[in-house]
Amino acid sequence: MPHHPPSLPDCYIISPPACPEASFTTRLNELLQQDGPLTLPAPFIQLRYKPPSNSPLPPTPPLLKSPTDPHSRSDSPASIYESLLATTPTTSGRSRLLLNTSQPEDLPRLLSLVKSFKIGGMHLSGTVLNHVARSPSVAFDDTMVISASCHSAEDLLTASKLNLSFAVLSPVLPSTSCPSNHTLGWDGFERIISEAKEMLSDGQKLVPIYALGGVKKHHLHEARKRGAVGVAGIQDFW
Repeated sequence: MPHHPPSLPDCYIISPPACPEASFTTRLNELLQQDGPLTLPAPFIQLRYKPPSNSPLPPTPPLLKSPTDPHSRSDSPASIYESLLATTPTTSGRSRLLLNTSQPEDLPRLLSLVKSFKIGGMHLSGTVLNHVARSPSVAFDDTMVISASCHSAEDLLTASKLNLSFAVLSPVLPSTSCPSNHTLGWDGFERIISEAKEMLSDGQKLVPIYALGGVKKHHLHEARKRGAVGVAGIQDFW
C-alpha cells in the first residue's frame, strides 16, 4: 500500500521535460532544498521525461549513460532519471521527488531507482494507472508516495481503490497544451469529483486531488472550494 503523508502541500510541482542541462539540474536542486511555507510540507516534485513520439531523438550525451545498467538504452526515461538523480544531493529533499512513469514496461526499472536513490516515489500516467489496477502482482512499498493522472470519475475511482497517495485531475483551464474546448472548467472539475464520490463503496475514501491544467498558484482558493487539496502545474510552479 502506498504511503499517505499526514498532510499534503498546497501545490504539486511538475518539471518541464527533464534533461541534463545545467539550468535544469540547478533549478531542480534549488527546489529540493526549499522548505514549505509555515507549517505546510514542502511540495512534491514530479520529474518528467517523455521523448518526442514522432521525431527522432537527438544524440545522447555521455552523461546519460547508465552507471548501473550498461545494457540500458541511454535515451530511456530510466537512464535520463538515473543520470539526473546522481546529481542531486543526498538530502531529505529527495523524499519529495516522484518519477513520472508513462509506460507499463518502465515500472520495474523505475521502482528500482526509487529504492536505490531513496526518493519519494512515482507518478503514474493514466495508462500505467489502469495497468496497475489490472495487475495484482504490481505492489508498491508502503514508504512510497504514489500519485496518478486522472481525467474522469472512473479514473479517480481507480486511484481511490488502489489507495494512492493523491491524484491530479485535468485539464481544468485552457493552456498551451490544451485548447479551451477540451477543458473541464471549474464546474466540470467539481462535477467529476462529485460523481467519483457517488461511485465509492461504503467506507471507501476518495483519493486527495490536485487541480491541473492552466491553473496557477492564485487559483488555490478556487481549487479548494471545488474539492481539491491544492493546485499543480509547470509554468507557475517550476
